[in-house]
Amino acid sequence: MKTQVINQTPFNNPLKNELKLELIDKATTRFRALVAYLSWRGLDTIYEELESFYESKDSQVEMIIGLGSTTSEIDVLRYLNERMPRGSFKVFNASNDNYTFHPKIYYFDKKDSLTVYIGSSNISLGGISTNSECSIKLELDRKNDHLLLTEFENVWQTYSNPQSPFKKNNLRSIDKKLLNALEKLRIRLEKNEKTLSRQSNELKQLFPELDIPRTSTISHIKGQAQNKRIVKPKAGSILFLEVLTETGANGTQVQIPSLVLENYFELKPGQIHKTIQLQFSVNKFRPSVICRFGNYTYRFTITEIISFKRPLLLKFEKIGVDKYIVSFLQGINYKTQIKNCTNQTRAGAKHWLIK
Repeated sequence: MKTQVINQTPFNNPLKNELKLELIDKATTRFRALVAYLSWRGLDTIYEELESFYESKDSQVEMIIGLGSTTSEIDVLRYLNERMPRGSFKVFNASNDNYTFHPKIYYFDKKDSLTVYIGSSNISLGGISTNSECSIKLELDRKNDHLLLTEFENVWQTYSNPQSPFKKNNLRSIDKKLLNALEKLRIRLEKNEKTLSRQSNELKQLFPELDIPRTSTISHIKGQAQNKRIVKPKAGSILFLEVLTETGANGTQVQIPSLVLENYFELKPGQIHKTIQLQFSVNKFRPSVICRFGNYTYRFTITEIISFKRPLLLKFEKIGVDKYIVSFLQGINYKTQIKNCTNQTRAGAKHWLIK
């Protein structure tokens, strides 16, 4: 067994560098994370390496993630579910004021070894980059470190296969049903229609409460949601957006010009992600997350275009608040309409038109 102390101070010895190296190591076949919290800004620092690892042959990505009280991380959960459908992404929560799911462990499985990082770091910008944090790196040999290997696997099993005092539904897969429930809860919180106590009761319907005796509380500071004015976009607006070969994620991640973000999808200055609803053909609406990445490009994943030849023209028709019907223009339809799409960010870039 080899050990190493990772003493992270602001921007020095960041854990993110270690995680990146493990993800690009060709010997790594499986990545698991057991973390209390995941934020978009945290995932943004390692997403390129994580996506490349996910797309490599026979790789496995698994995460068990804690849930914050405001469900603010729903967009990054939706992104993982949408972007990496082969992955296993689950939420662990027990609706009890006297209990918190708080582990931070990262597993990197290899043929002859298991590398584990255990410490204080969540997958947040502060946790793996800018905070003062401390982690221990353990490199365990599969032939000689049986005891520790078994103990770390037991930790993973504790939450991946919940037993008493936990209950089965304390662990839930990140799927459409859960995301829809969390989205409805977040909307009500943003509109200040629920108090924190009512919100706690709604989480208990999703995740059962643990039978843990309560302890006395020294102080309790209540947060108060801010009222937000929602400006409804006009229905009927049309966007034509060209898709070239620059897309990532096996050709399904479409980059969005900044003026389109502001003038069509109505992202606010500084907003780093937004969930919209898309409908293709006669299918039902499905969510898609517009995300800002580390290179300050904005993209969303549209898996439906994977089989289309490029160039391709996407036609978006806005029919309500963040709701769009999408169709695909190819061949003669592409050639006819692309002549009208005179907007470009730079020479050689995709064309687009809002009307």
